[in-house]
Amino acid sequence: MANAPDFESGIFAGSSPAVPGYNMDTTYYSQVTGESFVSTAVYPNRLQDKAKLETDTDLVEYGSSSLFFYSTKGSLLAQGYIRIVYGDHGPYTEHVREQIVWDAFKCVRTSVGFYDKWIAKDGSNVLLYDQRKTVANLPNPPAGNLSFSGNRPEGYADYRIGRMYISPYDIKIRHSE
Repeated sequence: MANAPDFESGIFAGSSPAVPGYNMDTTYYSQVTGESFVSTAVYPNRLQDKAKLETDTDLVEYGSSSLFFYSTKGSLLAQGYIRIVYGDHGPYTEHVREQIVWDAFKCVRTSVGFYDKWIAKDGSNVLLYDQRKTVANLPNPPAGNLSFSGNRPEGYADYRIGRMYISPYDIKIRHSE
């Protein structure tokens, strides 16, 4: 698993972007990816999802290295996440490979569609999606409890190739192992 970056600026994951002078390029996301952080909560349905998720959990949109992700049966699945992707299929935590505890998962589908699908080995049914293609050409998501047909010209979510996604509603989050 990746170590937390050294924040010389004093800004760290969990700092509020509402703080005057806060630089979004010092987020955990930017430290890991080298990209500027840009919110994906830009439509009313996504803002509603963000408000609910941030009320119900310790997750912040721009990522954190200090949270541990567990299945509902207690298996450690990941340490840290780089951001929350708010799309029209609901929110998903986004991870880089080094954050995933791969021994906790088994692959159940590869080389088909937009992602490889992994499931937690402990029987908790936590799914991990290893993104193989973007959904930039799909204006609407597949059916689901949180799906919203927004007819987005940019695609229904900002899923990135080579990143992993987990529904935050399928896991437990802790601040320590």
